[in-house]
Amino acid sequence: MPLSTGDRLDRYEIVSLLGRGGMGEVWKAHDPRSNRDVAVKVSAQQFTDRFEREARAIGALNHKNICTLYDVGPNYLVMEYIEGPTLADRMAEGPIPLEEALRIAKQIADALEAAHDKGIVHRDLKPANVKIKPDGSVKVLDFGLATAGTEPELTSDSPTILPGTQTGMILGTAGYMSPEQARGQKADKRADVWAFGVVLWEMVTGRRLFDGATVTDSLAAILTKEPDLTQVPEKIRRLLRACLQKDPKNRLQAIGDARLLIEDAPVTGADESKRHVFWIPWAAAAILAGLAVLAWMRAAQPAATNTTPELAFSIVPPAGTELGAIGGLSIDRISPDGSAVLFGAGTGLGRFHIRRLKSTDTEALPSFDAAGDPFWAPDSKSIAFPTKRGLIKIHLPNGAPELITRDIFGAERGGTWSEKGTILFASLDNSPGGGGLYAVAATGGKPSRVEVQNVGEGAYFNPEFLPGGEDFLFAFAQPNAETAQIYIATLRDRKAVNAKLLFDNDTAAAFTPAGGGRIFFVRNDNLYAQKLDVTARKVLGDPELVQQHVTSHAGPRNGYFSVSRNGTIVWRTGTAVLSQPVVLDRKGDRIAVAGGPVPDPNVSLSPDEAHLLASGQAGVWIMEADGPGQVRVGVPAGFRTFWANDGARLVAQRGPKLILLPVNGMGEERQLAEIPAGSAVRGLSRDGRKLIYSTDQNLFLLLLDGRRISERLAQQEVQNAAFSPDGTWIVYHPFTESGVYVQPLSGAGFRKQIASSGNRAVWRADGKEILYYDQRRIWSVRVEGSGDQLRFTPPEALFAVAAPMGLAGGSRPLAVNHDGSRIYFLQSVEQPESNVIQVRTGAIH
Repeated sequence: MPLSTGDRLDRYEIVSLLGRGGMGEVWKAHDPRSNRDVAVKVSAQQFTDRFEREARAIGALNHKNICTLYDVGPNYLVMEYIEGPTLADRMAEGPIPLEEALRIAKQIADALEAAHDKGIVHRDLKPANVKIKPDGSVKVLDFGLATAGTEPELTSDSPTILPGTQTGMILGTAGYMSPEQARGQKADKRADVWAFGVVLWEMVTGRRLFDGATVTDSLAAILTKEPDLTQVPEKIRRLLRACLQKDPKNRLQAIGDARLLIEDAPVTGADESKRHVFWIPWAAAAILAGLAVLAWMRAAQPAATNTTPELAFSIVPPAGTELGAIGGLSIDRISPDGSAVLFGAGTGLGRFHIRRLKSTDTEALPSFDAAGDPFWAPDSKSIAFPTKRGLIKIHLPNGAPELITRDIFGAERGGTWSEKGTILFASLDNSPGGGGLYAVAATGGKPSRVEVQNVGEGAYFNPEFLPGGEDFLFAFAQPNAETAQIYIATLRDRKAVNAKLLFDNDTAAAFTPAGGGRIFFVRNDNLYAQKLDVTARKVLGDPELVQQHVTSHAGPRNGYFSVSRNGTIVWRTGTAVLSQPVVLDRKGDRIAVAGGPVPDPNVSLSPDEAHLLASGQAGVWIMEADGPGQVRVGVPAGFRTFWANDGARLVAQRGPKLILLPVNGMGEERQLAEIPAGSAVRGLSRDGRKLIYSTDQNLFLLLLDGRRISERLAQQEVQNAAFSPDGTWIVYHPFTESGVYVQPLSGAGFRKQIASSGNRAVWRADGKEILYYDQRRIWSVRVEGSGDQLRFTPPEALFAVAAPMGLAGGSRPLAVNHDGSRIYFLQSVEQPESNVIQVRTGAIH
């Protein structure tokens, strides 16, 4: 039966028609279960069993440049809904500048390589099957003709061109088919290499390569016509020549090699002049249409009066990586001279990259066990990194590390480097408010606590030196305050004098001398600039809106932006990376969704297993364990929080203090205990009488019955730890070692490794199983015996599952019910433009 707006197709609510063709229709729909919009392709015919098997194989593809296949029905496919024009729409505007074309081509090659690695061939690559998202990233669509290696030989007398999987059909689209496809022969991954070459040729020329009045004419051109490579820039002729060999034996054998050739194809000389010829008409059209996607937009101003033209573009992280998580590390930092952006990307918190703004390439820096956001030296030639072992600096371009100081007191709250060679950083310490400012010479030494006059006790965040090296900005929050304040002060003799409040704001501020001196800040997800009179210590006039939808995170007092001395701005667009708790069975199949998306990847199950607790830098939430209900608890952001044994109260760590507070906000708070400054609570026993906490060198047991007995359990730093249900054992993951370990409390010093890798372990409430996460899988270790005589079986993999973005070392995205039948795990909720960095130069006048 034909579909129309408002209909339902199984659980999908039909919204609007996106397109119609000979094989069926494409509809925009809404999936209420996952609360997301999807694209539904409805076929005119029922799918064969073989097609459905192949489609499900394609659904296993998980790559940022491939449209995700969510579901397969009897005659429909449910796919990711992607905003933005197709590459065909983009090419209709005219030739694409070489630099932009190569960025697009590289992402297409990355997508094809990921599919080929899984044995899947696209077989219908063409501009209409490539989408360009608003952030400039690329998605390859329609693996509907793909095969998982089961395609039969096709005969040369196939009369039609149809998307299907039946013997005797030519598969593909005329004009983009390889010669072997045009002859009806078997197509392997080299057919995608051919189509890739055709698409790239057409992008830079603005014309069809194999065009004809009829399908037969197009096929004849493919078989007989030699591509004219003089029509393309010289720098990509070698690449296209390798892709467009008619004999597949002589063709480029792997699309990954095409990607390498792209990276060896810089834009210089004559190619650069061609790029500007192509760029001018396209830019005019783009501005009129509002499609400034990964394009260099240049304002038309007289050259004599505009020495710094305004440019805007996006930085996409290297293939296979994600940007550092919003809500933890890292803020993207523009160098003071505005020449490069430092950003975190990769699988770990310590993996950072530099992108020079005059280049499209990124360079990876050495990996560090990061303990806070890095920051630039004022000459833009060095970078300081807070790590677990101290504050280090590296010199560019060789990246040689040098230790500045080992004493950083948990420097997780930002730092700055002055022109006078002083480093100022905000740290967690044992002050009543939970943090302070410290100064140390960039050449090395011991930090000194900075006394801040006229401010009082509280938490300090994100200091930033102004030009000259004495005045600096900082954010300050009083104990338990929901909002912060922006101050300006002067550093003299390790004292912050003349501190003056500028204004209240949830997140920290930044300064640039460009435009006469402006202070930048994020408020309500908008980036503002306001004139700042440094001498008079006051802001002037009204704030001016610079950019909407800039990410911010009040927990660590961060606005995700940075500004250079010359006024170049970088920012992250979108909302914080969110994670959705889902309920899975032992096979990994989804049973239910718990609560709603939350910004922090930490969950724990209440004693009665009716609710989940999600807590972290952004706040604390309590949600239904098998339903959509969710409420935010009035616990200030950034506190480590645990269930009390009665399930009606929470235990929160506030600096060195442990506070017992009611879940419903009714009743008084009570202090339970106090632990050493800089320590972190790792676990609480089910009876509420024991607590384990770690320092940077040891793991301790603390009894909470008033006796204040503290006993060292392990002489090493621990990232994750949890009690057994009866409170007689612990399971933990050391920071400096791989694997999961268990240890009885009665036998301090004895420990047993139960898994050679993995972490984030949880102990089931009936005591019979330990679950942990590793290598994109949930693993099980069975527990036998009782008391001190426990036995642990070898690990068994239960099912594969992707980790949520922003999974920090101490995060725990995993929980389990008493008998192991329900496994709770956090999964990322994709946010628009959450994996790109926006850059704009010349915007401040």
